[in-house]
Parts: sequence; structure tokens; C-alpha cells
Amino acid sequence: MKTQTQTTMTSSFLVSKIISSSSKLLSTHTHKYKLLQIIHQFLCIALYWIVFFLRLLPSLYPNQKTPSRTFDAFSGKREKDIIQENTVNGDSTSVCRALTQILSIINEIPVSSRKYELLRSLAEKLIEDNLKVGSDVLRDINSTVLSSAFAKTLQQLESAVMEEVKETTLIGSPEHRLDRILHTIWSYSERAWAWLGEKAGVPKPDAWTAEKFAAELLWLAKKMSSCGNVDVAVSSWGSASRLAWLSISADPRIQGSLVKISAFLLKEARKMGQIDEMEKDQNDDDENVTKMIWKHDEQSENKMKLLMSWLPFLCRASKGTDAPILSTSDRLDVERAIEDLIGTFRKDQQEKVLSLWLHHFTSCPLSDWPNLQSCYNSWLDASRKQLAI
Repeated sequence: MKTQTQTTMTSSFLVSKIISSSSKLLSTHTHKYKLLQIIHQFLCIALYWIVFFLRLLPSLYPNQKTPSRTFDAFSGKREKDIIQENTVNGDSTSVCRALTQILSIINEIPVSSRKYELLRSLAEKLIEDNLKVGSDVLRDINSTVLSSAFAKTLQQLESAVMEEVKETTLIGSPEHRLDRILHTIWSYSERAWAWLGEKAGVPKPDAWTAEKFAAELLWLAKKMSSCGNVDVAVSSWGSASRLAWLSISADPRIQGSLVKISAFLLKEARKMGQIDEMEKDQNDDDENVTKMIWKHDEQSENKMKLLMSWLPFLCRASKGTDAPILSTSDRLDVERAIEDLIGTFRKDQQEKVLSLWLHHFTSCPLSDWPNLQSCYNSWLDASRKQLAI
């Protein structure tokens, strides 16, 4: 069975390499030879069907010596995984599993579902009740589950934005039509594979959209803020430089949602470290002070990544089509938050951030926000004074 599966995987890989190589080779000639283009598309479709049937072979002819593995079609989990989960006892783990399940279902069902708001309310009540108890264990459960959900949704958002940008840039081209055909075939292949139980999980629902993921990320970030672990969201969002770059070419509605997330996390990042500074001044323990200094350096690095990743996007993104995404007061508050963050950096870091802002702010004629001119002038004045000493 293992050899057969490896052979299938090798065949699938070789077919994929053939398709990729042929696509690159023929892409420069298909505009001259229409017949060659049609043959190319036909061969690609045929090869993908071959891959589909190769993947079915282990299911059609299983090895009798290999014990079958039960697949739970409702939860998308192996029997072994379900047994392991059921052997975990304790109220705290039960609460953890309950919150994980609720957030997972919220992630999967469409916003238009009548049960969506019900699940959101249920999750909010569970999180708030955990906080009201005042238990460190329950607080850690909130933090751990929310952080995991944020990371998962962030990955899905990046994939959704990438798909949409790809659709926008290739729409109408022969490559786009071929890609749509192959995507449909592969989608049915994945559904059949999951149905046969040879691959854990379920196919991606059609209701998964970038706007939905962005709205859920903002909601998760706010919940993480109330639970005291918003620094994880700031770190993850700051590390999503690829998403920030892709989002510059995204639909204005998606850009608006990402502007809201960035604005919220920038204001939250400004608060990071303020309480630690007060505790450091009141603490005489060298070990605790060392830990606080290390944490402060880590937070400073995350703040730097947040600005370097998302400042170009904020300068170039749509600020709203029918109505402004942020109110005037919110825009000013975000600008002050950015200025406060820059003020905590070293002089060389300030120069790096401000030069990045100046480049993108001036490169986009329609952009008037965020306007960091006063911060830029303050940095120049400080640099002059340093040279005059």
C-alpha cells in the first residue's frame, strides 16, 4: 500500500511538472498558433484527469494487510484523533475544545447563514464568561484559542486575496480560462478524495471570501485585546508583509476592511509596553527587569515590522468609495498612533520608516493619509541638533 501510494504521488508530481513545463514553453507561441493552443488546453485537461484517477487507485484497490482507518465525515477527523481528544479530561480542556469548535464553525459557515450571528454571540459569551471568573487557566485558554484562530484566518485571508488579485489580473486571457477549467476539475477531485476518506478535512466552502476573513480578523483582534494578548495579533499582522503587498492590488472593498484592521492594531500597538515601563521603574529585581527589557525589545521589533509592512498599503489603499472608511477623528488618532510608535524607535529606525512613508505617500497622487509631515519635520530637527553638538 505504501509503495502504491508513493508511486501515485510520484506520478502526480511528474504530471504536474509536465504541465508546468509545457505551459512555460507554449506560452510564447500560442498567440501565433491557435490550433496549438487548443491542443495544449486539451492535453492539460486530460493530464489532470489522469492525476485524478491515479489518486483514486489506492482507494479502489486497498491492501488487505493494511487495517482500514475510520474517517469521520462530519468532523473531518481520523478515528485515532477523535479517540485522543476524548481521552482528555477536565473542565478546562472541555472549555478549550468548546471554544475551538465554535470558532472553527464560525470560520467555515457563510455570513448569510442564520446561525452565523448565533455562533458569534455564543463565542463572545464564552470568552467573556471565562474572563469574569478571573482564572489564569481560563484566561490562557482564551489567549491560546484566539491566537490560533487569528493565525489560521490570516493565512486564509492571504490565500483569498491572492486568488482575487490573480483573477483580476488574468481575467479574459486564455490562461485565465484554462486556469478556471483546471481549478474546477481539481476541486471535484478534492471533494471525491475527501469523500473516500483518504484525506482528512473537507473541501473549501464556496462562501469563503476575503471580506469575510477580514471582518473575522478584526473581530478576533478586538477579542484578543480584551483578553490581554493583542501583542500576538500585532506580531502576526506585522509579519504579513506579503498580504500587505498583495492588498495594494485588491478590490477597494477588501482594502477598506484591511485599513480597519491596520488602524485598530496600530492604536493597540501604541499601548504596548506602557504598563511594562511603569512596572520596570517600580521593580528592583534584576531578573524581572531583564525579562521586561527583553520583552520591550521584542515589542519594539514587532512595532517596526507593523509599520514597515503596512505603511505602503495605507498610503496607496482606497479610503472608501461611497463613504469614508474611517472618520476624521479616527484618521487623526491613527496618525498620532503612528507618530508615537515612530517616536519610540532609534534614529536610524525612524529614518527608515519615514523615508518609506515619504516614498509611497508622494508616489500616490490621490493619497492624503496618513500625513506624517509634522513627524518628518521633527525627525529632521532632531537630526540637525545632533549634528550641531
